[in-house]
This record gives sequence, structure tokens and C-alpha cells, in this order.
Amino acid sequence: MRLVYGFVGVVFTLALVLYPLMAVSFSSGAPPGFNGAPGGNGNCTACHFSFDVNSGTGSVSIDAPKTFLPNQTISFTVSVDNTTDPFPDGAGSQQGFQVSVQDPDGNDVGTLVIADAANTRFADKEGLYVTHTSDGIQLDTWEVQWTADGPRGPTEVTIYVAGNAGNGGEGPGGDYIYTASQTMTRMEVANEDEAAPLVARLDAVYPNPFASSATVVFTLERPMRVELTLYNGVGQAVQVLAQGTRAAGSHQVNVSAEELPAGVYFVEVRTAEGTDVRPITLVR
Repeated sequence: MRLVYGFVGVVFTLALVLYPLMAVSFSSGAPPGFNGAPGGNGNCTACHFSFDVNSGTGSVSIDAPKTFLPNQTISFTVSVDNTTDPFPDGAGSQQGFQVSVQDPDGNDVGTLVIADAANTRFADKEGLYVTHTSDGIQLDTWEVQWTADGPRGPTEVTIYVAGNAGNGGEGPGGDYIYTASQTMTRMEVANEDEAAPLVARLDAVYPNPFASSATVVFTLERPMRVELTLYNGVGQAVQVLAQGTRAAGSHQVNVSAEELPAGVYFVEVRTAEGTDVRPITLVR
């Protein structure tokens, strides 16, 4: 009997210790895969276990365009309507979320972009999920950006989100979890197959993902001035890869990962006649 009581006592003590730590660890964002999407994704009720999903009087919502164009970057917002009763003497109402974009087969598509680095971040190294930061739990609306795939990408995509309406207590109990989704449809470009080729285009970026360096291959249809730039996920230029007048034909430049944090970046080739952009992911 002493052994049984001793074991129960150890479990109870661990629960008291870990319960507040769970809330602290996830205050800076949920781990990847908890956005309510079908196909094995969770919805945060595994930790915030007090109530069934979508059982409260609050909600989570998505405000996104109904349509998108190939390679277009769109902005959308996620909002949590938090009607949860605040925890007595707690931190006050707090909110969180996690979002991803998938095609009808459950594949992650396009490229998520961090629009507000102070309040949102990637939940994973691959940049497939965006969640809140520790500062972001004070907000109830967050902006996220997403760049569509090219003309051969899916014609329909769905944004999936799980939202946490927190009560501000020291643990995950007493919080309500809500889920929502919104589908967007690709607009077809007239005479897409007959469109004039880009005078400057990105042919390849490899390896992708990369760990130390990557190669960018781009082609110019005729001699022209070109700028090749690497941008981070919030649109800041972090490297100028090439600049000046180049001959017609194929060119290669190197991207160095030195002093760059892991995350999703964008390679842009720009001329006076247009631009072409491709995402690339740095892993550590």
C-alpha cells in the first residue's frame, strides 16, 4: 500500500509542476500540427482539455479573399472572439492561434509569410504553420500573408485555423478551443499558355531546403540591368546576390546561409520590365 500511495504522490506532484509549465511553454505559440485541419492534425484540445472543441460561445474566424491569382501574395486575418470567463486574479483574457493552407488532398501548398514578426512566427522550421508569439497573446486579431503557387498549382486551397480563447490562468485548463476554415479559388489567367515569357526568370533554386548554401539559376532573354535580392519572411532585404548589367543567357549565383536564421526566404530577380520570385527555406 505504501508503494501505491507513494506512486500516486509522485504523479500528483509532477502534475502540479508540469501544469503551469505547459501554459508557459505554449504561450509563445502552439507546436506544429494543431490547426484543426483534417488528416491527422490536432486542434489544441489535447492540452487545453477542459471543453470540447467549438463548445463555447466564442469563435475563431478568417477574413481572406475568395480568389487568388497564380504567384499572388495575399493578406488575411485570423480573429478570436474570446468570451471565456477570466481566471480569478489571473493575467486576463489571452488569445492564440495556429494556421496553415492546404489543397483538397491535404498537402501544404503555397508559401506562408510572416507579416507581423512581433506577434506571429512560424511554428516549424519548414514554414508550414504560423502561430502567435508570447507578445501576440494580448491581441485578438493577427495578420498573415500567403503566396500562391504558380499556374500549375491547385485551383482550390483551404485555410485552416484553430484559435485559443484563454482565461489567463496559470495552466491550460479553462480555455476554449475553436476551429474554422475558408476556401479560396484560383482565378484563371486568360490565354495563360500563350502568355509572353518573362524577360528575366528564375529557373531553379537548389537545394531547397538548404543548410549552408544554395544555387540560384536565372535567365535573361537579352542583355539588361538586373538586381537579384534575397528577402526574409517579413520582406526585408538580407542579401544582394547580383546587381548590374548582365548578358543574355543563363546565370548562376550563390546564396550563403552564414549569419542567417532558419526560416523561409524569397529570391527575387528584378528588371525594368518585371520581376520573378521564388521561396527558399533555410534549415539548421
